Amino acid sequence: AVLTTIDVAHFDMFTPAMLAEKSGREWLADAKSGVFQGLVPGGAAVVNADLPETARVLAQAARHAGRLMTFGQSATADACLTHWHPGPASSRIEARILGQSVRFTLALPGRHMAMNALAALLAVAAAGFDLRRALADIATFQPVKGRARVLTIPLARGQATLIDDAFNATLASVRSAIDLLDLAQPGPMGRRIAVLGEIGHIGADEVAQHVALAITVEASRTDLCFTWGPLMRGLHDALSPARQGAHEDTSVSALYAALRASLRDGDVVVVKSGRGSNGLGDLRFRAFAQALIDGKGALTP
Repeated sequence: AVLTTIDVAHFDMFTPAMLAEKSGREWLADAKSGVFQGLVPGGAAVVNADLPETARVLAQAARHAGRLMTFGQSATADACLTHWHPGPASSRIEARILGQSVRFTLALPGRHMAMNALAALLAVAAAGFDLRRALADIATFQPVKGRARVLTIPLARGQATLIDDAFNATLASVRSAIDLLDLAQPGPMGRRIAVLGEIGHIGADEVAQHVALAITVEASRTDLCFTWGPLMRGLHDALSPARQGAHEDTSVSALYAALRASLRDGDVVVVKSGRGSNGLGDLRFRAFAQALIDGKGALTP
């Protein structure tokens, strides 16, 4: 059983009375630790070593797991990332897994994806399978739709690059999407463009949390940021004017039209959205990304 990470998500489920008992992250850590209840005797718990809640999770895992194993940047982790060589569409990774030094290439960009790969490889080893074969196989892995796929998209004049990361969002994954955009290499006249839809399930401080994302965007190499949803209005307004792309409170189709009108040869675009306040944002932005891939001039409402 693998626990990859914990961050601000589903916090709208926690009542004030619950939050008076323990923090939202602690509630979430305890809920996610329920996965270890499904282990058979002698089973292994594979846990992220870099979380503030790692000790809490391991304590709960110990009630059910015969073996406790960790992955992360910690030197004491069973699967430790020693070097990460980022690229715009892939990563070269050096790690130490159960005492063995390994190197492999992952056809996905981003440090967070490198960590996911370590978790998967450690789980394979924990299950008793051949780690060397797993390392060879992981080099053939292809990214899935909506999860950091890097694709070329056609334009009327030239082409652009799409980082399709549209499958839902949390605060942490939006920051990771901006990191992916930073790794990208636009063409000679190209720009880095973020398209961000609002995030759901943050909790009582959701307005302030959306505004705070402007700090991440401003600290990055993002040239333009297009935004959707009432909660993202705060992010849009907090950006410097030069970085403000179009904003739409309701119409994803209008935002698509504004982006298409702006795109030029060599641009790199990342698309990321949560479910938002109406619960449909991630579905609409998956269609948004597919329309870009298909070269559509308009997005059907």
